[in-house]
Amino acid sequence: MRPGVGTGVFLIKDDKFLLGRRIDPTGYGDGRFSLPGGHVEFGETLEQGAMREVFEETGYYPKIQPTLLGFCNTVASEHHKHYVTFFFSVLVTGEDYLRHPSCEELLKIDKWVWKPLDDTMWSEELQDEMWQPLSQFLKARRRHLDVMVPSVFAAGGLMFCPIITQANCQY
Repeated sequence: MRPGVGTGVFLIKDDKFLLGRRIDPTGYGDGRFSLPGGHVEFGETLEQGAMREVFEETGYYPKIQPTLLGFCNTVASEHHKHYVTFFFSVLVTGEDYLRHPSCEELLKIDKWVWKPLDDTMWSEELQDEMWQPLSQFLKARRRHLDVMVPSVFAAGGLMFCPIITQANCQY
């Protein structure tokens, strides 16, 4: 079985980022908060797949290109899943909101919340509520950038610094 390729997008608006609580009957991430994103389809670039998933799930269609932040190699043994998830960030405005999410996507997320792009995103409480690959990616990114560019944390710079972060997650 080969790994799947997925995306997760930090959709950023008014110094907040969007998280959705997953509903998955297989139990893979069920009840945990995750970013808009999903599978990359045959023939799509990573960016095209990321933006398509954002549009399908949230109704937002950003006018600017997303910034690649890094990736997480995830092996979820108990679910027999192996994914490489590429994480992006992109700014959105009210003008980027084009429609409601598709009905199919409404069955996958039961709640969307905008979380502050500040130190609260590092709280143990929020980290415990996140889908494991997202949590591991954020922890790795913080360690990585803290060493390389300590000033990047000002004004949400964490989500726009073009340094690529790699994370691994096994559960």
